[in-house]
Amino acid sequence: MKFKPVNKIPNMEDISSEIIQKRDNIIYKLGSFLNLYGYDQVETPIIEETELFIRKSGGELSNKLYSFVEPGGNKVSLRPEITSGLVRTANQKISTSKNLRFYYNGPVFRYSSPEEIYANKSRQYTQFGAELFGSKSIHSDAEILSIAIKGLKIIGINNPKICIFNMNIINEILSIFNISDRGRLFLIKNVEDIKILSNKEIIKKAKSIGIIKNNKIEKNMTYSKDSINGFIGRRTKADIINRIKLEENLLDENRFLSALNFVKKMYKISGDPDKSLSEFSKLLDNYDSKFKLLSQYFIDLIEALEMEKINISNIILDFGLSKSISYYNGLIFDIYVNSKAIESIASGGRYDDLNKILGYQNNLPALGFAYNIDEITKLLRSEEKKFSENILKQTKSNNMREIINKVNKDRESGFRSYVEYIE
Repeated sequence: MKFKPVNKIPNMEDISSEIIQKRDNIIYKLGSFLNLYGYDQVETPIIEETELFIRKSGGELSNKLYSFVEPGGNKVSLRPEITSGLVRTANQKISTSKNLRFYYNGPVFRYSSPEEIYANKSRQYTQFGAELFGSKSIHSDAEILSIAIKGLKIIGINNPKICIFNMNIINEILSIFNISDRGRLFLIKNVEDIKILSNKEIIKKAKSIGIIKNNKIEKNMTYSKDSINGFIGRRTKADIINRIKLEENLLDENRFLSALNFVKKMYKISGDPDKSLSEFSKLLDNYDSKFKLLSQYFIDLIEALEMEKINISNIILDFGLSKSISYYNGLIFDIYVNSKAIESIASGGRYDDLNKILGYQNNLPALGFAYNIDEITKLLRSEEKKFSENILKQTKSNNMREIINKVNKDRESGFRSYVEYIE
């Protein structure tokens, strides 16, 4: 039987020795740098129970997982990120220290379907990141962000663009508007649509997925209540009662519109910290006085970053910055190689509630970041390193004993040396 070659899976890459050397050099420099800040290197399994990643992302990563049933019968996945495993590590060690600092590197795997915006991206890539557990201090926020920035400088990226926001601010604002959890998630997850679409289009979308009440639903709900003791077809009484409770929790259109009008203006605020805070303060003047306290976080963060000697002119305060994963509840940031770049090379944020989401009882505030090392490796110019190299070719007349002795002496002296053999 004649066999055909087995090709690569789409969007998986074979990595050359030159790229591996360059990548490993970057990782070594970053690891040495993180060590100076008291971060210890740890590793987590490449394969974990699928439930770990589903819980962490709220299902948002579920269609990106490479999942299968292992021979032992467990449902497992290749890790799409490393933070979840580190939470477990932190819980095993938190009793020994008030603050835990870890750094890590390794491959992660995320599937992208052909119609997605990142369809051409590699489905396996290398992450390098750091996590700080056990502190809610503004200075821990500043430490993680400053390390992410300074680490790039260590490897030759000197003028990055850093976009920051705080998810707690949008959550606080929407709670003041008395927005339900579903309504809040809708307004946070649809930032880009809210920026460009009309209110009418946004409200139509919200109604279509059951975020806002409408008259037709109200009539149906009343009918269901009146009919609950009569003929109910295939639905149980519990089904109808649960449906009615769901309808009662829907937002009325006016309340939703008030919140939408605010966030629509807020999401468009982006610029240097002074400019953005000035625009945000003007927006707050028309609303509840409680809102005015929300600016203080950024003032304190900028001061803490200045203590860390970070160039504030590279920082963009972007009130429209959002994350695809919903567990972030404080500082979030994306870092770009320069002011013109479209895709980020690093991102991070605070996730104080993730510990409990993953089933641990103790309160464990945490935040961290991760670099996409493969993207960074492509962006950086190759460091030309000329190795002393000696290639000895075997011929029929060669004395192989002499050749082997010579290459071994070369290697002992630190020279790259090898033999090209003949059959």
